[in-house]
Amino acid sequence: MSVRVAPSWFARSLAAVFPATSFLLCVLIAAQVGAQDTVESFKNARGAAVRYLVTLPPGPVEGIVILFTGGDGRLELDRKPEPGSNNFLVRSRRDFAGRGFVAALPDAPGDRGPDGLVGWRTSRGHMADIGMLARRLRARWPVPVWLIGTSRGAISAAAAGAQVPGIAGVVLTASVTLPSRRRPQTVFDAPIQQISVPALVVHHRSDACRVSPVNGAGRLFARLSASTLREIRMIDGGRPAASGPCRGLSAHGFYGVERKTVREIVNWIGIFKR
Repeated sequence: MSVRVAPSWFARSLAAVFPATSFLLCVLIAAQVGAQDTVESFKNARGAAVRYLVTLPPGPVEGIVILFTGGDGRLELDRKPEPGSNNFLVRSRRDFAGRGFVAALPDAPGDRGPDGLVGWRTSRGHMADIGMLARRLRARWPVPVWLIGTSRGAISAAAAGAQVPGIAGVVLTASVTLPSRRRPQTVFDAPIQQISVPALVVHHRSDACRVSPVNGAGRLFARLSASTLREIRMIDGGRPAASGPCRGLSAHGFYGVERKTVREIVNWIGIFKR
């Protein structure tokens, strides 16, 4: 396993002001203000590196959330200490941590090439990687592991929720339910009717992305028939879009209502702790 710490903007600014200050000191200061991520990695069964970003809560650990980004799933953690993506879950990882969750954000494995997870999100190899990550995290923090996916990341979360043992539940947000010409895979390619753990569907009522229409959330919810407890929640409000309708800074990415959406998810997960 390898570990790399990503300094916050605070630490980077300090280094710029005090060039003689060591990088280590900046990292220590960043840790004190709770503004750091850690990049860790392991070798999967195929011998490839699987890197993931870990954000820790400031207090006791209440649970673990594995967050699956959309698109091709590539965060390029091998080249940079933190992702530059505007994806909803990438932006919100610290909000989950602030509510007591270890937030783990996996990158596409090193043997996937430039296409990342495109067409691979329901594969046995991907399921094996997710299972290994879940076991590693649970070995360090013996608390429930929840899978949360957004956009095309919902395909990964749904597939793993149906097939990876020991998962507490799944949350599927802004799920892709219609195919595109270049990327035909949707959440319905996952065996969602086999998901027996609790499942939450979250969608923004103003999502204008062509491949994630609002009515698709209803169709997804209807097919979660084997779930022990399923629920659907619609989100309203937010800021005017600052990106295309299928990008993160829009209703598709819960732009301007990130904390509200995280609160809805965390409160729902909290039901199972009572």
